[in-house]
Amino acid sequence: IEGYAELAWGIASDGGAQPLKHGFKTTTDFKIVFPIVAKKDFKYRGEGNVYAEINVKALKLSLESNGGAKFDTKGSAKTIEATLHCYGAYLTIGKNPDFKSTFAVLWEPWTANGDYKSKGDKPVYEPGFEGAGGKLGYKQTDIAGTGLTFDIAFKFASNTDWEGKDSKGVVQAGVTPSKYGLGGDILFGWERTREDGVQEYIKVELTGNSTLSSGYAQAAGANILWDVGAKVSMKLWGLCALAATDVGHKKNGANGDIGADALLTLGYRWFSAGGYFASQASNVFQGVFLTTPMLQHDCAAYIKLETKGSDPDTSFLEGLDLGVDVRTYMPVHARAVPPARVDIHFPVYGKVWGSYRHDMGEYGWVKVYANLYGGTNKKATPPAAPAAPTKWKAEYCGYYECGV
Repeated sequence: IEGYAELAWGIASDGGAQPLKHGFKTTTDFKIVFPIVAKKDFKYRGEGNVYAEINVKALKLSLESNGGAKFDTKGSAKTIEATLHCYGAYLTIGKNPDFKSTFAVLWEPWTANGDYKSKGDKPVYEPGFEGAGGKLGYKQTDIAGTGLTFDIAFKFASNTDWEGKDSKGVVQAGVTPSKYGLGGDILFGWERTREDGVQEYIKVELTGNSTLSSGYAQAAGANILWDVGAKVSMKLWGLCALAATDVGHKKNGANGDIGADALLTLGYRWFSAGGYFASQASNVFQGVFLTTPMLQHDCAAYIKLETKGSDPDTSFLEGLDLGVDVRTYMPVHARAVPPARVDIHFPVYGKVWGSYRHDMGEYGWVKVYANLYGGTNKKATPPAAPAAPTKWKAEYCGYYECGV
């Protein structure tokens, strides 16, 4: 397997046309001589204090019939990332840096026959921007055998290359070329592995990104795109905690407003609870729960009790999994939607599940399981409304399943 990545900067003059176009351009390539492989990730790295590293994600290579006895070789890779390491310092190119803050991510909703989570939807606020560029940083892991990790990185990118093409190789109509953006990431962490194999850690992560001028993306108009985010997470002695927030302006932000969201979760062994807040400008819930933009700031919350037979911190009995989970989504919206008197219920959803797995010899096992789900939905379709404001189909819904 051979991998190649190049980051270049160039300037072009189209027959003396003004203004001149300039920017970064990323070029990657890979080649497999032998063997032919199924979808797989590959990683190569050198040795010593100065070495190169190449990561190829989701590599596929196949021989496909092209009529008669002729076959064509077809291959693809999701990303190709090349990193040059030098005594802790590193330069990464090939895979464009991430200039979006996505620390506070709402837990995924349950799926109930597709009733209230569209396939492929992900409720996440992503302020920031995209571009082709590189990442220059310094990283140290397990400092002096203490388990401490430190990573600081500087990111740079442009919205187009010198030919006016974006990071996907497409010339976007209406986009002003030769715009630049910068960003930075910081990670402080500590981790260890207990004797029972459980990973414990404490991490602090920070990010900040901004375009250097307005007009970086067409939909953003004259606005400068920026975002900042922070995340603190820990798992120690059975205690789990996470606090995260994202603030910023993205290119398709509502009315150019500054959006924000925040997440807080706490747990100790069998118990966990969490809360999520999203501002109106973040518009996180549209497309996942709503058919229309958010009307106001809103939130979500959950509380859960759970035991896992495979988790040393929560296990009561090997092979036994039990749990109960109660959630609410958009309680503010539930009271604000109906313009006329419509029967609408406070949105509460619950799930109870249990399973037991019994090993039968070295190669076999039997498992019995049962799940029960129920919820009060907030359909609230006003009379003569053209469409339901939410993606629910009924006031109540539920399902159960059991099996062996």
